[in-house]
Amino acid sequence: MDPTTDRSPALRPAAGARRASVAVGLALTSGTTLGLLWFRGQQVPLLGTMSVGVLAAATTGVVGMWAFVMSYLDGVGARRFRDRPGPRRLVVDTLLLTAATVGVAILLIGGVFGVLHHAFREMRLEPVGAALLGAGAAAVACASISAVASSMTARALSALLILLATSGVLASMLSAPDPLWWQRNLSELGAGSDFSAVAFNATLIATGMAVTALSGYVETDLRNHPGPIAALSVRVVRTWLIAIGALLAGVGLVPVSAADTVHTVIASIMGVGFVALVAATPFLLPALPRWFHRASVAVVVAFGAAVLLMWPARYLNLTGVEVVGAGALMAWVVLLARATTPSTPIRDEGGAPRPDSRDAARQVPGIA
Repeated sequence: MDPTTDRSPALRPAAGARRASVAVGLALTSGTTLGLLWFRGQQVPLLGTMSVGVLAAATTGVVGMWAFVMSYLDGVGARRFRDRPGPRRLVVDTLLLTAATVGVAILLIGGVFGVLHHAFREMRLEPVGAALLGAGAAAVACASISAVASSMTARALSALLILLATSGVLASMLSAPDPLWWQRNLSELGAGSDFSAVAFNATLIATGMAVTALSGYVETDLRNHPGPIAALSVRVVRTWLIAIGALLAGVGLVPVSAADTVHTVIASIMGVGFVALVAATPFLLPALPRWFHRASVAVVVAFGAAVLLMWPARYLNLTGVEVVGAGALMAWVVLLARATTPSTPIRDEGGAPRPDSRDAARQVPGIA
């Protein structure tokens, strides 16, 4: 392969820098303009209905989506899907990843300005200063979004998933109106219509989208895996991950305050389905490293121990079991991405990297 024709981000740093520069420029321009118009004649708080934080989040939401799509479609992540799944999968994955990545950025902006709001109580800014601060925060976020999109991989997406879930749930916990919510269960965070509930439910929906998008990366990596992995097993794992992602999003779409029974059924099916997937992975994907299979067994044992500590031991309450289960799910997803990602690129006979996953799949027994 001629290095001058390779479009990989690693060999095209200037292109990535240009995309990030454009995103920064758009964020600064649009954020400053909107802020000057919106804040005219007011003293602006750091957080609130009409605040610097809201300006930064809104600008990041609009410009960040554009930055992610443009960077991702020209990045290594999208190129991996253009050959086998076709354009429809590429569109779906782009939409899911855009929502998840921009969601993380907005949640982090909300968290940062929430901390600043509590640290600098009663602080008010002039319109110009508020507009520049909000636009600057959005510019930093959009540059980060562009960088993430340019080098999206299964490992990067799993790390993004962890960051999304952690930041969203922590933001919901810290802003929960009921300080004793933990005495019931995690779903209580999503009850109501305040910021805490919106953050919690939005986090579940975005995390479900990220898990669904991750299934495509896992499928591609499994097809390129040098070990003997059957095509049917690859499809089963991908479909299973999609189902778990859809159920996770369903838990956020149907909060406990809207339909308690439906919410509980969806959450229960998701939990059982996840544990079943972890338990079945050593049988479906025996070619994966032994350390991953041992980790899968440990996850199942940890979840079972947590359930026993709730009943009959009555040592943990339901919230404790849910926290253990959520932590196990996040950890296992990261390990799965690490176990399936090739440590070295597949190369052709001349020693050059070969980006076509279909060629690699033909060399894997059982992969059509």
